[in-house]
Amino acid sequence: MRLRWIIPRFSLRTLVVFLLLVTSGVGLWWRWEAWLMVSEIPDVPNGFSKNGRYAVAFPGSAPPRCYDAGSGEFSHYSQAPSDTDTYDGERGTTQDGVYLKDGEIRSRRTGRKYAVAKAPRRIVGISPSGSMILVANDPLATWPSTTLCRRTRPEPWWGVFWLWEFWLTVALAGVFVWSVWRDRGALQRASLSLCQGERDRG
Repeated sequence: MRLRWIIPRFSLRTLVVFLLLVTSGVGLWWRWEAWLMVSEIPDVPNGFSKNGRYAVAFPGSAPPRCYDAGSGEFSHYSQAPSDTDTYDGERGTTQDGVYLKDGEIRSRRTGRKYAVAKAPRRIVGISPSGSMILVANDPLATWPSTTLCRRTRPEPWWGVFWLWEFWLTVALAGVFVWSVWRDRGALQRASLSLCQGERDRG
C-alpha cells in the first residue's frame, strides 16, 4: 500500500471545524474565571454607592471622588448623599445572596468562599447587585490602585454552564468528532476501492 494511504487525511470540513474548536476553547479559557477585570482605578475607593452607580473614595479632607462603576473612569466630585453613602458589603446581602467578610466574597446561605484575592491584594468592596467588586492591589504602595472586576458567571464550578463559550465549545467538539468519523469512513472506503482495483488488475 502506498505511503499516502497510511498518513491520516482529513477533509477541509474537519480542518475548519478543528480551527473553530481551538478558537472557541481559547475563548472559554479566557472567560473561565468568574471575575473579569474591567479597569484599573488610580485610587482606593472605600466601596460602592448604595445605588450601585459609583465607586466612592474619601481622600481625607478633599471632596469624595466618584468613579463610574461600569467603566472605572473618574466621574465627578460629590457631596450628595445619594452618591457618597456607601453600601456596607459586610452587613448587607447582595441580590445574589453573597456578602463581603474579611476581604472575601462568601455565600450568605452556606458561608462558602466564592472569591479571595491573593495578598497583598484585598477585596475592599462589592456592589449591591453583587456583580462588581473592588480589589485593592496594594494599599501600602506609594501610588495605590484598585482593580474593578465584573462577575461573568456564578462562582461555583457549575457556573461555566452560564457561558455561551462553553456550549459553543461542546457543540464544536461534537461536530469535530462526527467529522473525523465521516473522514475515517471515507478513507476506509477509498482504501477498499484501491485494493479491489489492484486485485482486478492482477
